[in-house]
Amino acid sequence: CYNPALHQNDDNASYIINAKSLMERHAPYFLYLPKIEPDISAAIGYPLMLIPVYSVFGVDVPLLNAYTLLWAFGAGFLCYFFLKTYVSKHIALIITFIFLSNPYFTVFASLIMTEIPYLFWSLLAMYLVSRFENNQNSNFLKLGIVLTFFMVYFTRAIGAGIFVAFAVYSLFKINWSELKQLSLKNKLNTLLRNNYIILTICLFITLILSP
Repeated sequence: CYNPALHQNDDNASYIINAKSLMERHAPYFLYLPKIEPDISAAIGYPLMLIPVYSVFGVDVPLLNAYTLLWAFGAGFLCYFFLKTYVSKHIALIITFIFLSNPYFTVFASLIMTEIPYLFWSLLAMYLVSRFENNQNSNFLKLGIVLTFFMVYFTRAIGAGIFVAFAVYSLFKINWSELKQLSLKNKLNTLLRNNYIILTICLFITLILSP
């Protein structure tokens, strides 16, 4: 459902302010304080997503709410395509309908809050990982996974958990029984040639180096 109103807390206002700050100062700042200081704890993912609309229409709250609704529809499509990888089309449609009709989802579907963008990037990350299973040599998929994982993290700090989840998931993709029969040197060589391990290492290196 579409709600044109401003949500009754200060979070949505801070996302709009950070979008303005990223455009004007290339970093998040407390623009509303008498002494403008950097907002070092700001999650910049959602403000970055707001910039295209804010740069053209300014602080148009109903339009920004409608813009968030587009990401909600995107999350619905991603939910369906991700599920279709593992279950039949009919089951995927039923689960997607339940997902879209969830009260938590419908309440936040058109509010300037991070819940919907976080769901969108999380679902996109899972969908790309599912595609990676069948096409591990695709550099396009590897890059897409890295970018979407960081958008999950930059949208909400708790999104850092997706890096740990992927690391654990990668351990299940290793043939441990075959690995036990190899020498230590061959074990290391095998692990370092494993696409899941390589991608996990790249993800954690970039996470450590990120601001």
